[in-house]
Amino acid sequence: EKKRTSFGFRCYRYKRKLMLNWILLCAPVAAGIWFISWFTKPIRHSRHHLPINESHSYTDPQTGQKHRFPSLFDESSITCSLVVPAYNESPPNRLRSMMKSTIDYLDKRCQSDSDFNYEIIIVDDGSSDNTSQLGLEYSRKYSTEKVRVLTLSRNQGKGFAVQQGVLHSRGEMILMVDADGASEISHLPRLETNLARVHSPEFGGVAIGSRSHLQGKAEVERKWYRNLFMYGFQLLNRICFRRMNIKDSQCGFKLFTRNAAQRIFPSQHLRRWCFDLEILFIAFKLKIPVSEVSVSWQEIDGSKLNIIESSFTMARDMILIRFCYAFGIWKIRSLTEGRILMSRNR
Repeated sequence: EKKRTSFGFRCYRYKRKLMLNWILLCAPVAAGIWFISWFTKPIRHSRHHLPINESHSYTDPQTGQKHRFPSLFDESSITCSLVVPAYNESPPNRLRSMMKSTIDYLDKRCQSDSDFNYEIIIVDDGSSDNTSQLGLEYSRKYSTEKVRVLTLSRNQGKGFAVQQGVLHSRGEMILMVDADGASEISHLPRLETNLARVHSPEFGGVAIGSRSHLQGKAEVERKWYRNLFMYGFQLLNRICFRRMNIKDSQCGFKLFTRNAAQRIFPSQHLRRWCFDLEILFIAFKLKIPVSEVSVSWQEIDGSKLNIIESSFTMARDMILIRFCYAFGIWKIRSLTEGRILMSRNR
């Protein structure tokens, strides 16, 4: 009986040791598979980066009818399109506050300049709240000639939302604007002045808002981990993109000429964090002139940024931009290729 018990105990220890060795062997393999899947996720997603069909229409709340969005490759019909990516912006007052100040400013400009007109495209990035309904309130109040809502069926990232808004805009100039109104819309003329200065007749131009002059103030007001994140991003940016000489690629206040947008946005692959850096990298590769302009900026409460997650994701995306374009995994499309891609989805 004693020998039988001793034998059973040895078998139990052997099985436990075998199981432990199996776990130790499988854990690194599983971790490696997960890492490869996570690292290559933007590459896999970029294969289907153009919008799904229902994203091509907007609703006129006054009539209830749906209309096709125009294409970026159509002739421009207004002076300036403002593209506002929005995700779960219904409960806070950020979008309402931004829309009020923006429309007030633009309407005053229309009164003083008869040649100026505008549209605002609110891109609802698959929100789970009433963001689209909030946007439609402005369409009802100001008409769809001024405010249109493009609703994505699921959340796909700020970069994807911006891309779809730009690809369906009517403006001779196209302005990216954050839904929180962190940058003052009254600084639009600064961007226009610098855009006119660097503009190329063939390739157009880009003017981007910059917060680099506010860095000292931001360091004092921000929490330590946000400063750490900022320094890490700037360091990696200098390593990977030092030739671009851009001090602040992430400010959500960027102005494009229509012909520059036609060359840049059909080639955009990243849907989330580092899409700003990618579109500037594409502009750099195409030799489209870029001007960096100091603008006022304030940090608005209600940010959805997860510092830890975004740190790893942005580092990955910065590496992918350099790697994928260097080895031909991602390619910059020609003007003709971009036009063909857009026509397939109409």
